Amino acid sequence: MKLEEFLVEEYKSNWEYLRHTEEVRLKLYQLYIAITAAMLSVIAALYKFSNGDSKLIDHSTIYMSAFLAIYGFLFIWLMFNQKSSYEKYRDKNIEIRNLIYSNVEEEIPESFLNAIEQIKPQGKRLGSTFISWVSLPLSISIASSIMCIRAICYA
Repeated sequence: MKLEEFLVEEYKSNWEYLRHTEEVRLKLYQLYIAITAAMLSVIAALYKFSNGDSKLIDHSTIYMSAFLAIYGFLFIWLMFNQKSSYEKYRDKNIEIRNLIYSNVEEEIPESFLNAIEQIKPQGKRLGSTFISWVSLPLSISIASSIMCIRAICYA
């Protein structure tokens, strides 16, 4: 097998891994949303149907809020680890692409090189998609932590 063939196969393999990582992230995110929605629904139902039994509400709120906070922060930690792995393979593909481009004997059009340059990673940005993905679990985890602390203080 020639080096170019190996690099092309490595490139394809890395993209398959990246696709798989994105699919796993989406499924885990969907699971997180489903569990969080279920827990919040139970808390809301307890408040609605408590008939003044504040001890039941307080204890349930403490446990569920604590679970949501811990689960959310662990989920965010997992997302950051997935992102790190994703970036490693993406950067490997950028290196492979640059190596293949450097060995091309024909002139690569400047417009194509400019287009490639525009889509390269731009580092940490507040408006990035990843920040959007993390913002919901982060806000739910913070709110759950506050609910848990409040319930403990007033219990």
